[in-house]
Amino acid sequence: MDSLLQRRRLEDMVDTDTIYFEAGAESLRGNGFTLVRAPGLEHLAAGCLAIRVDLSATAASARRWRLEFENAVRTAGGHRYRLYLTGRSPALETELLTHGYVQRFESMLVRDPERTPRGSAPVRLREIASAADWAEKVRIDSESTHAPDGHHVDARSWAEFERRKWQSGILHYFMINGANRTYGTVGIVRSDTIVRVKNLLLHPSWRGMGIATEVALAVHADASATGIPAGLFAAAGGIAERAYRRAGFRQIGTVSEFIREPSGQNSTGTPHN
Repeated sequence: MDSLLQRRRLEDMVDTDTIYFEAGAESLRGNGFTLVRAPGLEHLAAGCLAIRVDLSATAASARRWRLEFENAVRTAGGHRYRLYLTGRSPALETELLTHGYVQRFESMLVRDPERTPRGSAPVRLREIASAADWAEKVRIDSESTHAPDGHHVDARSWAEFERRKWQSGILHYFMINGANRTYGTVGIVRSDTIVRVKNLLLHPSWRGMGIATEVALAVHADASATGIPAGLFAAAGGIAERAYRRAGFRQIGTVSEFIREPSGQNSTGTPHN
């Protein structure tokens, strides 16, 4: 992949995350960042966080920027400090790590369209289109022991968070079906330039059986039909990343998440897609 195409793919991937976090939420402008807030769900890690961080705004004083960001989170009712960086800033990273933040890396993985992509016979994605379908999704997801968004949350709050994304029309959700069984659920964000996998959750009984790989292949085949790439995020070096690499996805870059939990207690969940 040439450098210009890779840069375009990186921008497309970051844009899908911005679209996802802003859907059904309030966006508040700060000094070189956008604070995304889901009213009533600020206690979720995804319910109040900073995106679109302009690193040039942090150059004069990383400490002053951090304090302004933390004050904005408190004012918005956030329960933790969380932000994403798509570039590197040694001064800001040092400032955050020195003050109790934990850094985690996520790989951006992409597979370009193909004329005759391999099909995905073991799984079928059935779109959730009704209130009854949605209730079934919530029931299935509540049985999962995996932390959505990489952070432990109560099932009811997470269901409401996802419902707002679904109602915005930006994110479509699907049942992951096999022969006479449902393996889990997955979200898909479509733009003019990429098809993005979000929030894949599998029932514990079906983990470690290659289902995530098959879901990635199914999404890739669907994206190829329209001539655009498929993409997803996964915790760098984690199980999900290995599953997606087996589906032919390759890393094109990374983003870093910084988070400081309440009372210094940091999440042990694993961020994914």
